[in-house]
Amino acid sequence: MLLFETGLPERYYLPAEDVRTDLLEPSDTHTRCPYKGVASYYSVRTAGGLLTDLVWYYPDPTPEAGRIGGLVCFYNERVELEVGPGGSAARGARSRGPDVRAKHPDVRSFNRDQR
Repeated sequence: MLLFETGLPERYYLPAEDVRTDLLEPSDTHTRCPYKGVASYYSVRTAGGLLTDLVWYYPDPTPEAGRIGGLVCFYNERVELEVGPGGSAARGARSRGPDVRAKHPDVRSFNRDQR
């Protein structure tokens, strides 16, 4: 799901089952958005160390933002995002839209089918 917010980069919210959750570690960080609710964060463990609070999600979003419940989002500013047709979506993964890949120099890919 693509989310547009005033003054922020567009955000790609992805189904958790399409992300390499084996790389995610729960964080103690929580933030509050008046429109979406309270966000919880994951850090990403890599061979190069811990990438703190790189991924967030809304476990109990506000009713207006209910569609992002159960989805995770990466900081566009901290990872390279590739969006386009094909990729995991073309190979039959559970993606429900454009193929999105999040990469960081310490990790080949966060996509579930790119282990």
